[in-house]
Formats: sequence, structure tokens, C-alpha cells
Amino acid sequence: MPNEDRQDGAPIEFIIEYENWRDIGFDPVEFGKSIHLRIMQEFEDANGEICVLLSDDEKLHELNKAWRCIDKPTNVLSFPHDGSEQILGDIAISLPILQKEAIEQNKSLQDHFAHLLIHGILHLLGYDHINEDEAIEMETLEIELLESMNISNPYEMDLKN
Repeated sequence: MPNEDRQDGAPIEFIIEYENWRDIGFDPVEFGKSIHLRIMQEFEDANGEICVLLSDDEKLHELNKAWRCIDKPTNVLSFPHDGSEQILGDIAISLPILQKEAIEQNKSLQDHFAHLLIHGILHLLGYDHINEDEAIEMETLEIELLESMNISNPYEMDLKN
């Protein structure tokens, strides 16, 4: 069942396609809304609609193969909208990969979810990590946004493992 919320205009919609998202120890929709609101407060150009698909490896594999010609599942995909300024785009997140990575990287599931959602939204805002300068800029923004929510730098945590 989709959920929409945005106190100052543009909604974010979450579609839970994979039922295991409902039993992860926190409400990804409510938590996702708070992350979205935080980003909207930070970026003036982040006022378009976003749809987030909370799914599984099978769906992310299908999307990754169809849109990126990569024949494997991935943790998060972003699909920026090229038309209306009122729509930023779509994001898809795989719960099984999220869970696996959180364990491997010694992160809480909620913190890792926050990181992937922020990462996806930044892609919708035009940020990327194709070259080193872009990667540094995007990672810096991710770190700052996460720290503003009292979430540790995920890249430092990666280095510890």
C-alpha cells in the first residue's frame, strides 16, 4: 500500500513489494519519510516527487539487467526523471542485499537503509560517482547528511572491516 507525505509539498511514495520489509525492526516508510524531509530541507532543488520501491534481489536483478545491462542484483538503483521538474524520479532497494551488507559491514540495518536511501536521492538530484571528484563530492554529502541524523560515517566503517 503506497504512502505519501511531504509537509511542504512534494510527496515521497513507498511501495512495499516484498513483504519481509514489514518485519525488519523499524518502519522503513516512516523512517524513509524523515530522511526525505531532511534532504528536502537541505537542497532547494529537491522538491519533486519520489517513488521508492522496497523490494528483493529478484526485482533488483531484473531492473539492473534491463536498465544497466548488468546481470546481477544490486542494493539500490535510481532512475532520475528527465521530464517534469515536479518529479525527481524513482528508487528501488533490495532488502536481502541491504541485510547482507549491513552484517558484512557491521552496520545496523536502519543506518544502512538510511545510507542507501540518501545515496539514491542524491542520484536523483544529479550527483554521481563515476569519477573520483564526483565520488568525493557525493560521499561527502552522504556523510554530512548521515551525521546530521547521528549516523556514523559509513565509509569509515567500511575501512574497519
